[in-house]
Order: sequence, then C-alpha cells, then structure tokens
Amino acid sequence: MTHLKSTYAKNMFKILKQDKHTGYMKIKIEDFRERLDIPNSYRMSNINQFVLNLIIKELSTIFKNLHINKIKTKKVVKLSG
Repeated sequence: MTHLKSTYAKNMFKILKQDKHTGYMKIKIEDFRERLDIPNSYRMSNINQFVLNLIIKELSTIFKNLHINKIKTKKVVKLSG
C-alpha cells in the first residue's frame, strides 16, 4: 500500500481488504462519496476521471480482476477484485 499515490486508491484499498471474503462489494454512490471523502462538487464525470480511473490504475496490480461496474438506475457502484 505504500507505493499507492492517490488518497482515493489508498482508501479504496482499505475498503476492498475489508470486503475481501466476498470478492465484490456494492455501495450506493452517496456512501461511496462519503467513504472516499469525495467533494460534493464532483459530478459523475469528475468521479470517473479523478477517482475511478485512478483506483483502477493503481489497484489493478494488487487486485488482478478489479472491475468497476456502475449501475445508474440504482445509483450503486459495484467493485470486484
């Protein structure tokens, strides 16, 4: 974890380690924003660019099958790894 540069990636690493027994997690976007301390001013395009892309880039070496699926109708972000 010490080689991770992004605060978002570090926080997501901790969250994924807590849920490692299931292999996936579902989280509402509001909870996702809160747990990663994402500013309220960020729109979904900002979250994609500055949060999700960084998480995938930095954590895909640690979690080999890391995928992020956004389910728009339920406002849920699904992560698996």
